[in-house]
Formats: sequence, C-alpha cells, structure tokens
Amino acid sequence: MFKKKSNQFKWILYDWANSVFATTVVAALFPIMLKKYWGSSLSFPQSTYYLGLTNSLTAFLIFFLTIIIGYLLDHKIKAPQKTLFCLAALGSFFSILLSLIPAGSYILALLVFSLAFIFFATGNTVYDSLLLKISKENTKSIDNLSLQRSLEKISSYGYFSGYLGGGILLLLQALLIILYKNFGLLSSAQAVKISFFSVGVWWIIFSLPLLSIKLKKENNDEEEETNKKNLKLTKAISLFYSKLSTKAKWFILAYFLYIDVVFTTYKMAVDFGLSVGLSQEYLIAILIYVQFIGAPGTLLIQYISNKKSVFFALLVGLSCYAIALSFSPFVKTIPSFVFLATLVGLGQGGVQSLSRGYFASITPKDMQGMSFGFLNLIGKASAVLGPLIIGLTAYLMGSNTYSIISLLPVLALGVYVLFKSHDLA
Repeated sequence: MFKKKSNQFKWILYDWANSVFATTVVAALFPIMLKKYWGSSLSFPQSTYYLGLTNSLTAFLIFFLTIIIGYLLDHKIKAPQKTLFCLAALGSFFSILLSLIPAGSYILALLVFSLAFIFFATGNTVYDSLLLKISKENTKSIDNLSLQRSLEKISSYGYFSGYLGGGILLLLQALLIILYKNFGLLSSAQAVKISFFSVGVWWIIFSLPLLSIKLKKENNDEEEETNKKNLKLTKAISLFYSKLSTKAKWFILAYFLYIDVVFTTYKMAVDFGLSVGLSQEYLIAILIYVQFIGAPGTLLIQYISNKKSVFFALLVGLSCYAIALSFSPFVKTIPSFVFLATLVGLGQGGVQSLSRGYFASITPKDMQGMSFGFLNLIGKASAVLGPLIIGLTAYLMGSNTYSIISLLPVLALGVYVLFKSHDLA
C-alpha cells in the first residue's frame, strides 16, 4: 500500500519506532518498577499519587513547550524531519538511562522518566505537523474530502504500525522478564532494566529513515518567507487563532476533554491493575493483548469513518471508553480486566488517529506546526487534570477502586461538546 522508499512509509515507520516508549515504559514497566523496585518503601496509594503528580507536572511543562515547537516549525525550522530525529535521540538516551537507576531511587526514576516523556511528546508535535505534507503527496485530487480521507488513512496506518511494533517488542520483553533465569539473569528487575535499554535502541534505529525524508519546498515568495521568519511568537499565536474556524475551536474544546480520558486511562491502567491485586506478569500479558487488539481496532474505526463519517466513528471509539470507565469499579479478576482492556484497545487507536487526521483537515494549511503545537498543548493541558483526579481520588479514599470511573464526567462533557462541534459542520 505504501512504497518502502516513500515519505509516507518513513513517516508511518516513526510510529513503529517511538510507540515502544509509550507501550513498554509509560504503560507497562515503569509503573511496575516504581511500585516494586524504585519505590518499594511507598504504599500503593502513595506511589499512585507520586506517579499521578509526576505525569501532571510533566504535562504542565509540555504545555508550554509544544506551542513553542509549533511556532518554530512554522517560522524557523527548515528541516523538521531532522529536528524530529534529534528529539527521538534524546528520548532514546533517557530511556536507556532508566536501565541504570538503582533500587530505592524513586525520585531519580521519576525525573528521568519525565525527561524521556518530554522529548517523546515534543517529538510527536513535530511528527504530527508533517502529516499534511506527507498526505498531499499521496492525494491525486485536491478536494477537501479526498484530502481528509488521505489524512485519516495515513494517520490510522501510523497508529496501526505503532500498536504492532509496540506489541511485538513488549512480547519479547515479557518473555525475557518471565524466563529471566533461562537467560542467565539474577532477577526480573534486571530483565526490566534490559527492556528499558532495548526501548532506547529500538527507538533510535527505526528513527533513522526520518533523515532521508525529502520534503517539497513551499512556493512562497521571498517577502512572505521573510515575514514568516520575523513574526514574533505572540503575533503568530494571535494570527493562528484568528484563522481558526468556529468549528475547529469547538472541536479543540471537545478534544481537550475526551483526550484527557484516553491519555490518563493509558498511563494509569497498570497502576490500577496492580492496586486491585493483579500480578505484573498478567498485566504485561494484557497490555500485549491490548496492542494486538489496538492495531486492527484502529483500522476498524477508520473503516467506519469511511462508511459513515468521522464524527460517527469518533462516537463509536468514545463509547468504548464510556463502557470501560463505568465497568472499572467491578474489576477484581483477570477476565474482568481483560474485558476492560478489550474496550480500551478497540477505541484508543481510532480515536487518536481520526482526531489527528480530522484536525489537520480543518486547520490552516500553512500553519500545521502551530496547529499541532496547539492541539498537543491542549492534550497536555487536559493531561494535567486526569492523572491528578485519579491520584487524589486514590489517595483521599485510600483505595483505587473508584479512581478510573472518576473520569466519566469529563468524557461525558467531551462527547457533548463534540456534538456541538458537529452541528457546525
């Protein structure tokens, strides 16, 4: 479908490269190591609180960085693909550094994790901003619907490859952790550290094709280019906001609310599973399952979008989350957690990929850096709220039972605003 030497394939491959950080580090192994190795002296509610607080503070920092990166992409950076590679290299470095942190050093572990996540998230702003340029090269017709379909398709295949790559590496890491004695290792913690090291290596190796992406130069005159370079950040933000349609502004508000649920559920799922008594082996197996459910689930939601509409497909994906959140207080056993994980796996990839593709189609075509800087700023702003709600709920109640369902009102409000956005279409 995509030629291996094409820009589209190289762009999609970066999702394969960096998703292993989100899967292995963020979702699977870091929460386990924090509870059982680096923060073994902390109670489960305490470690949940520290993890939620760290995620919130990190999101707060990224809140400012993403809009600056977006501004630089539109007005200063000439080779965004090379900038993305540099950010990937830094993220890889801090992922490898996690493998060197000794037991009991939970503060240091949280700091290194935060730095790795910052480079991961800011890199995603650069990555997303390239979507429109990459999609145009594969679009024969210039009408808006054809461009939107192209954006949704390439975005979905990006997430598809990310789930697949993340699942494959996590499967290999799980075998190493479970069978660590067979590999001559002293403990499962040592196997986890090797897994962190492998994330960094995988991430940087599969990011190398970014350096060979050839982007077409925009046909802007010299005066226009000079004006863009001289435009200050505050003026650029004001110009960008003035160019946004009312529909786009309502969609951004909806995204702010529902993506909070998506990101927070992903980040805190393993912590929740540990707190209700599930073993790390079962949780890792379930995460692998989610990855392999997420890959076809992403394409299924994209198929629904093609047959119905992007709005209808987003509602299908968000409905999966609504059911999962409502069911979360009853999760006590492995089958019940698998049911919850299935719903999340079916919904998460499609919601994110369609949001990315749709947003690129309704925002200023000459300000994609600012567009995705702003969208990721909104995503990180919402991510300050979600982990904090879960962390405080667990800490104040002394239990994680009702921590996940506390996100349900946020999701309901997000769906309501999405309806308002659709009415303006």
